[in-house]
Amino acid sequence: MSHGVVTVQEMHCVCSWFANWALPQREEFLRDLVEKAVGVTTDSLLANLDSLSVQDKAPSIFKCQMKLFGQWFEGWTEDDRNELLQRLENIDAIFVARFYDEVAKINQQRH
Repeated sequence: MSHGVVTVQEMHCVCSWFANWALPQREEFLRDLVEKAVGVTTDSLLANLDSLSVQDKAPSIFKCQMKLFGQWFEGWTEDDRNELLQRLENIDAIFVARFYDEVAKINQQRH
């Protein structure tokens, strides 16, 4: 399969997961997506440190989905990433608006 077909399938998976996530999972996904867009910030680094722990149990399905998303996202082009945002906007426009607000806020703080 070509890269484009695989990427579309990956986006379809992410959108399907997103549509079924509860609010706390969407909030975590928002933080992750913002971090990927602007790079690591002090706040995100501290949040990641707080979430580190040694666990004897298997990761949740959500954690596995987030890990897959991170791997896929790294291989996507900028156009692919923008397409994902468009697809997510069709599911939850408020979520995507919050994403853009968070990115803008962080970029303003940096300048």
